Amino acid sequence: MRNSDVKQKMMTLSLVCIGNMVILLAVVIWWLHHSVLNERKAIIETQVESVLGLLDTAYNAYSEGLISEKQAKQRVFSQIASINYLNSGYIWVTDVDGYLLAHPLGDQITGRSFVDIRDSTGKYFVQEFIATSLDGGGFVDYEWPKPGGDLPVKKVGYVELFEPWSWVVGSGLYADDLIDYVLRNIALGVAIIAALSLVSVVIFLRLSKEYFSDLRHDALFDNLTGLYSRRYLVELEQDLLVNVSPNHPLAVIFLDVDFFKKVNDQYGHSVGDKVLSRMGKLIRKVLSDADYAIRYGGEELVVLTPKDEEGAIALAEQIRAKVAAFNFRGDKGQHFSVTLSAGVATARKDEALEQVIARADDCLYQAKKAGRDKVVPERALKPSLMQSSTNAE
Repeated sequence: MRNSDVKQKMMTLSLVCIGNMVILLAVVIWWLHHSVLNERKAIIETQVESVLGLLDTAYNAYSEGLISEKQAKQRVFSQIASINYLNSGYIWVTDVDGYLLAHPLGDQITGRSFVDIRDSTGKYFVQEFIATSLDGGGFVDYEWPKPGGDLPVKKVGYVELFEPWSWVVGSGLYADDLIDYVLRNIALGVAIIAALSLVSVVIFLRLSKEYFSDLRHDALFDNLTGLYSRRYLVELEQDLLVNVSPNHPLAVIFLDVDFFKKVNDQYGHSVGDKVLSRMGKLIRKVLSDADYAIRYGGEELVVLTPKDEEGAIALAEQIRAKVAAFNFRGDKGQHFSVTLSAGVATARKDEALEQVIARADDCLYQAKKAGRDKVVPERALKPSLMQSSTNAE
């Protein structure tokens, strides 16, 4: 995959993530607004219910003759006057005719009839309070100035009827208080999301870097032997063949495990894998930093080395001898040895790497025919034998 393709996909993924975050934020805002509104409605309703409880207590005291009706009502009005919640929440009381009996503004507005009062939207909200309370109670939307203010503010109120005295008990919440609360929580939520997003981006970039590093490693290296994989030859060809000359030689050593099928058949494929894994380690110990060892396929290995033919033959012999001298073990403790056959070919100017490998493979074939556990260089071949053949065991 080209880097541009990866970057394009990463950019697309980032845009999708950002889009999802925007959608998520919109959903969170919607949910938070409705959640807070419902929470505040529950608080308003609770406050009204608590005042109805106070009224029941006062009315019962009056009914039992403990206090007069006037005293009972004054007691409730005194208690109502002290109620303040959520900064701007308060209780008010009207009768069913629309006369205001209790309000934080006290004598400034109490005693007056509000039955024909309309808010800035034209709603006869007191009439709606009365109708709603007579219908069992509920919520009413309207507009009303805050205490100490003159401008009408959107408000949601809750009302219930206290039947013994035909009183409408209500309370409400100003919308701007709700909006301020929601905005504060949204700001907090945005800050948290931004922080989490930043952490996620850092983690994502780190994991992406590790992922692509692992991906490149898996693409370049064979997991079993630890040698380079065959696909790495494309990159090597561009780097190694461009300056091939007598002063910059390049040789290919084509290696194959002798009778590897017998190893698998006799000791099992798991042991065969262990042989290849160990062989990869043995070969890496012999090579220099300028050499490249590649698992070409199955038990076939290719070594690219910046040496002339003599140097490559010597390296091939060193590899062959090291492997032959190693004592391998089976799963049941059996001891056995394996050998390698090798073919050596040197690159020519303007020649493709696969052509050099093919000639080294021809040499390997001749090593097999000559008895295995041998290194056959290209110079040892007769012209009639300079052709590719299938591998022999």
